Amino acid sequence: MTHASELAAILKQVEPWTAEEKHWLAEKLSAQAALSREQPPLRIPLPPDKRRSFGELRGIANPSRIAFTDQEIDDLRFDALKEKYLK
Repeated sequence: MTHASELAAILKQVEPWTAEEKHWLAEKLSAQAALSREQPPLRIPLPPDKRRSFGELRGIANPSRIAFTDQEIDDLRFDALKEKYLK
């Protein structure tokens, strides 16, 4: 049986169905098709000024390091503000 003849046989089987049953089948097939497609990850480009900041944050979020002390956090904040406003 060819692909076209398989489709024709399926259409012949659902021909006597009610409109609601056909609609249900169409929704099921549509949802199944959407789930089976592999979607590429969404990548939103960051503006150039944000790329550098993200790289800095990635180092801060390193779980292999011991947690920062309050003084270290204050120093990081001060350095960021100093860099932002003294340019």
